[in-house]
Amino acid sequence: MPHVLPTVEEFYRAMGRMIVRFYGRTPGSRCVLTPHAILGCSGLGSVFLNCGVVFGDGPGDRDPAERRLREFVALIRERDVGGYVCLSERIQQRLEPLARELGLQPLPPVPLMARTPPDDDGTGSPLIPVAGPEGEPEEGRVLGLVTSEESLAQFLAVSEAAFDLPPGLYAQVVTPDLLLDPAVRIYLLRVDGRAVACVCMVEDDGLVGVTGMATLPELQGRGIGGSLLAAVLREYASRVRAFYLTASEAGQVLYRRHGFSVVDSATAWVVLP
Repeated sequence: MPHVLPTVEEFYRAMGRMIVRFYGRTPGSRCVLTPHAILGCSGLGSVFLNCGVVFGDGPGDRDPAERRLREFVALIRERDVGGYVCLSERIQQRLEPLARELGLQPLPPVPLMARTPPDDDGTGSPLIPVAGPEGEPEEGRVLGLVTSEESLAQFLAVSEAAFDLPPGLYAQVVTPDLLLDPAVRIYLLRVDGRAVACVCMVEDDGLVGVTGMATLPELQGRGIGGSLLAAVLREYASRVRAFYLTASEAGQVLYRRHGFSVVDSATAWVVLP
């Protein structure tokens, strides 16, 4: 039976819970999670580690989207760290004048993309050998789970290089205790023993969020990211309803190639520090 994509609202709610899982664990964090708006403000000094999404109004319009946008901007500015707020396609036109009034600056679109599980049953040969938690790297491409402080340090090094993050900043979000969360699995791809790419998968209510996908800058464009994505999608294919992610314009090419399509054209607005 063909899989049917969940609603846009379901994806945003799952994404909200994922954001809170990561950013709500820092000492200076502030999170808001409602049925129609989410905020994950880590309090750390990076625009991209403090984010909100507004995708509707509260029941009976008692909690309008305008109110949530004002609240999220105020909470981010309170901490003087900068951040951004995404407005869903449904309310973007309505809230754009308010966003400009609040002094926000538009970013390139960050669409919400999704796909149902791969059509095969997941029993074929994997594209990359998947090592167990303690599996030793072999020659060629080997995908393994991050389960130790050593492999976590390798994941952080790849992420910092790929996203040009200051050393030590991301380590305040992805800490060793996150590895104990059964919903979170972090994969690290090694080529000839060297950690070169990574991705985080967060499973929640049958939906899997794909986040933090990164490849070392000098190795991008060689098919490494595509191999990694295909392998992790097949790992989850037999037990989930759908996958989702947000994508940059450049990233959309890769994700479309692997079956993802845009389900909501969200617009991001930067809250400057």
